[in-house]
Amino acid sequence: MKNFTLTCLSFILALGLNAQTQIDLPITWDDPTVDYTTTAFEGGISAADVDPTNATNNVLKFTKPVGAQPWAGVTLSTPTGLASVIPFDASNNIISVMVYSPAAGLPMRLKAEVAGVPTESVETDATTTVANAWETLTFDFSNESAGTAAINYAFNYNTLSFFGDFLTPPSGQEFYVDDVVFGGITPPPSGLDTIDLPITWDDTANVDYTTTAFEGGVSAADLDPTDATNNVLKFTKPSGAQPWAGVTLSNTTLDNPIPFTASENIISVKVYSAAAGLPIMMKAEESGGGFAEATVSTTVANAWETIFFDFSSPSAGSLDYSLDYDVLSFFGDFMTPASGQEFYIDSVFFGLPVPPTPDPTVDTNSVTFQVDMRGYAGAYTTPEVNGVFNGWCGNCNPMTDVDNDSIWEATIDIPLDTIEFKFSHDAWTGQEELDSASSCVLTTIDGNNVFVNRLVVVSSDTVLPVVCWNSCVACVADTADTTTGIFNVANLDLNIYPNPSNGIINIETASFQSYSITMMDALGKTVYTSSNVNNTLETVDVSSFENGIYMVILRADDKIHTSKVMVSK
Repeated sequence: MKNFTLTCLSFILALGLNAQTQIDLPITWDDPTVDYTTTAFEGGISAADVDPTNATNNVLKFTKPVGAQPWAGVTLSTPTGLASVIPFDASNNIISVMVYSPAAGLPMRLKAEVAGVPTESVETDATTTVANAWETLTFDFSNESAGTAAINYAFNYNTLSFFGDFLTPPSGQEFYVDDVVFGGITPPPSGLDTIDLPITWDDTANVDYTTTAFEGGVSAADLDPTDATNNVLKFTKPSGAQPWAGVTLSNTTLDNPIPFTASENIISVKVYSAAAGLPIMMKAEESGGGFAEATVSTTVANAWETIFFDFSSPSAGSLDYSLDYDVLSFFGDFMTPASGQEFYIDSVFFGLPVPPTPDPTVDTNSVTFQVDMRGYAGAYTTPEVNGVFNGWCGNCNPMTDVDNDSIWEATIDIPLDTIEFKFSHDAWTGQEELDSASSCVLTTIDGNNVFVNRLVVVSSDTVLPVVCWNSCVACVADTADTTTGIFNVANLDLNIYPNPSNGIINIETASFQSYSITMMDALGKTVYTSSNVNNTLETVDVSSFENGIYMVILRADDKIHTSKVMVSK
């Protein structure tokens, strides 16, 4: 049965090959109706293969085995040549080829000739610039190789041959070839649109999200490490890559130039990095022209953050508003030796990202955040709220101070949930450094990284109390000097124990004469209340509570203190 199946398959394949059309430009190795037979010579070996970076993409593999001639190559067709004459004329002399090479600095040659007439030929050269990565090489036949004939537009060139590592002794060098295009522009596959800003990697049905890694970097579409339903770009700097390895966020150029103006110079990018403090560089350039680079460091590890690149103050180059910047490249851990660093990239926007639109099917509540900036000693322009509800997006939820009292507010619709957040200012230029021992925070440990954020349970429309920057409580005047204008956080004499509890909790304080207590479960449901408490020690029976985390909220004198306790029985 097995032999019969193979015989039938061979017969079907033979029928299919007989029905295929002759190879012609552009050559992609993806069209099943085309006969992609090639002709290696002088000891070279050629065969159809799969892209080493994308198993769904068909390409040509060319090898120079030991024993082949230094000028071994492959004709990109049968000996009879292409189906059509290459349409060279005085203004059209370019053929581009996507090449995957084992090393940078290798000479590649492309030769056009008239089939059966080897004296009627023209040759030109290009050099690889990256190793183990795809790049587009441009072969200009108006610039012929030294010692070879110049292009003659009267000749009907209909054969095209590729030479890898030309005139270098063979040692088993392997090359992959794809997208051989007359005119130097690689068309998007299957009629897909060219990549353009904003870039989300989600519209795969309509957009060609091909990217071009260089200097040994590796890029490929991948899944969000935190959400398997979200498509992103993964960029890797493997050992052996250059410290300046990067990835161009397109196949060649963007569909439209980046619309920089004197008042709009920001590009925002969501980045998932393995460590905080890594330099991320974005480079905008005009293909073949000027460039500007902006560098910003990551602030979190193993989590998404939105990084804002201000090209009005570039780290290198300069922004010329008269240029058409149509190439955008990403560099992870820029100028650091390559060691396998991995980065995920998503949501590349010109300008600032738009806050997520609430899902109308999800119940949300209006939450007003308030922060008193009088306790902040640094310089700032606009405070902002960042949290899980807006993807830590930077200043997409800026705060306002309408009455100029240094208490800034922002109201946001947030789904019913227990949420983490913190205050920052000016697109993460500065952020709170909260004390992990504070009562209003949640501390998360991920490997060697510690994340300390505010925690709030949202159960209804809520106006959160005013808190001092970096504090769980309101700013109060320093009792040692009430005339300085310096504000400090009030110290509370408060103790809640035991924690965890299997029956009762004790709330002990000497800070207030009278206060109220509210306890809420993780879903925001109130499970205990007590008003006008005037004991220095209040005992709460939690023996009937379900096991879990509860918020203890103490209110007194227009101040609020929150703490978390665990009930475990």
